[in-house]
Amino acid sequence: MHWSISKAKEALQWKGEKQVVASGISPSGPIHYGNFREILTADLMYRALEEVGAKPKLLFIFDDYDPLRKVYPYLDSSYQEHVGKPLNTVPDPEGCHDSYAEHYATEFTESLEKLGINPEIKYASQMYREGDFSKVTTKALDETDKIIEILEEETGRDLPQNWLPYNPLCSECGRISTTTPHDYTELKVSYSCECGHQGTAQIDKGEGKLPWRVDWPAKWTILGVTVEPFGKDHAADGGSYDTGQRIAKEVYGYEQPYPIVYEQVGLKGEGEMSSSKGIALTPKRMLEFLPPEIIRYMLVEKPPNRHIEIDTGFGTVQTISNYQKHEKQYYNNELNQEKQQTYKLSQPNNQPPKQQPIQIPFKHLVNAIQIANNKQEIQKILERTGHWNPEIEQQWLDKWIDRAKTWIDTYAPEKARFQIQKQLPPETKELNQKQAKFLEKLAIDLKNNEYTDQELKNQIYNIFKKQDLNPRQAFGAIYIALLGRPSGPRAAWFLLSLDKNFVTKRLKKAAENATKKTT
Repeated sequence: MHWSISKAKEALQWKGEKQVVASGISPSGPIHYGNFREILTADLMYRALEEVGAKPKLLFIFDDYDPLRKVYPYLDSSYQEHVGKPLNTVPDPEGCHDSYAEHYATEFTESLEKLGINPEIKYASQMYREGDFSKVTTKALDETDKIIEILEEETGRDLPQNWLPYNPLCSECGRISTTTPHDYTELKVSYSCECGHQGTAQIDKGEGKLPWRVDWPAKWTILGVTVEPFGKDHAADGGSYDTGQRIAKEVYGYEQPYPIVYEQVGLKGEGEMSSSKGIALTPKRMLEFLPPEIIRYMLVEKPPNRHIEIDTGFGTVQTISNYQKHEKQYYNNELNQEKQQTYKLSQPNNQPPKQQPIQIPFKHLVNAIQIANNKQEIQKILERTGHWNPEIEQQWLDKWIDRAKTWIDTYAPEKARFQIQKQLPPETKELNQKQAKFLEKLAIDLKNNEYTDQELKNQIYNIFKKQDLNPRQAFGAIYIALLGRPSGPRAAWFLLSLDKNFVTKRLKKAAENATKKTT
């Protein structure tokens, strides 16, 4: 069975029928595909728990009360004055939302909806402000000695003398990471700030927050979390999950959630995705060149403990091809239970279409777009090459054309890009006599016959073998004649996709140009 089903069964045995699956992120910058792995893992557990008979709830928490930690590469130097302030009070860098946090949170939630994920969303700043954290905060302060003992035992680090598990918000400079709490009395914490201000923070008004290692188990307790995915950095020995589960049990009397540890997601050629380092391919950007079901599929097919590297170049073409193959096998009843569930869980609405969706090989569409001048010509090319179905809706095709254009313009490797030369390329002069003869024979053959893709492929081989050419020389001659370079799309498909009259004339002229050089 799919990994999410087996884990859902374990969570059901551990926590019972009532389940709360939680996930969260600090909106400190563009929320990338690596972050998306967490919420998708939570969504898969939510769906799997429903399937095994539980009554789950799906939550997503934006930790927008966390401070801006530094001026990230995508921010200008003016943001130095906001370092240390809660993200919900920092200005939006693009000026389109009320705050920094709201900007990145909104972009992410809009993408979630398109990807079929609809959690109940909570904002930490609002929870603190509305007093949701009041009881757990006072409990933590009452149990400061126990929390210090747990943190020092698990991490091996010594905490400062008179440390308190609370980060007050400075009422003078607005920072939350530059204050030091001193005394705690009922719902008030006195503090001093690096800016020189001394004040008192009111706990029940959200004038401060718990430090992360205490905040996390406090959320479990408040929200009744039973299942939560998190990255392997939190799962390291002495990490925040180790301290969290002890604080949950020994301070709050709460059993920690069922853990699902996931590996990081990398971007080929750049390293692990990280907003702070500017390595951030977001779901919003991915939706510009991939449909929702394939964005989900890339993670659904891999268990959480598998590292994933996203290749936006030729890897994208291969991923789409793999998905289309998986889809065909699903509708042909050729898959085992696990792979059937993989396909189902990849669908944004969790319900596969009754009939197999129409497919057009992405590489053919990419090539057709670079040959044609408009959508009507693209359709004609697909018809000529046997990749058009009369049942295809224009809106569906338009979406795929837009995705392919985005991929070509933004992500395609140079080898995948080409342009039909309007004039005979001067490079044809460099073709040898055998190549010229090959092009001449091919032009005559194309003019007098109608071929399918495979038939033309076979015929090209027959012709160049008779001219004592190797494949590289023969196909190179075709591409040089049409593109002015020795490589290009699959030759038979390429030739059939073009207007026959244009192709035969161009090949003949290229042969003549090469012959002139040799004479």
